[in-house]
Amino acid sequence: DGRRRARSRMGEPEEPLLRLGVCAMAKKARSKPMRAILERIEEHGGIEIVVWTEPFVYDAPVEEWPVVDCMVCFHSNGFPLEKAEAYVSLRSPLLINSLKEQWWLLDRRKVSMTLERVGVPAPRML
Repeated sequence: DGRRRARSRMGEPEEPLLRLGVCAMAKKARSKPMRAILERIEEHGGIEIVVWTEPFVYDAPVEEWPVVDCMVCFHSNGFPLEKAEAYVSLRSPLLINSLKEQWWLLDRRKVSMTLERVGVPAPRML
């Protein structure tokens, strides 16, 4: 079901202090960098990591998504950002990253203007 239980130092399952939801396309959620991050979080203990990817994200209504205390979402091609926003409106988890900012990142003009404004070299847009 995508759940990972925190382990005590003795190796016994312990009650998580926090449920962290990771919502992303499978390619991103299962990438080597993401696995490394999640393993470090698990080593710390006390955090249950709940990963949900497609087809669950596509097929299940947000009312059936796992209830989590905090959430991180990563947009990529095909990711239903609107659905993630609906979940956040319904459950109000603490967001690690902004969903609104992910919409902003999809607008190349805004990104280009911001890079120019703060002096970051970038190729000219067509």
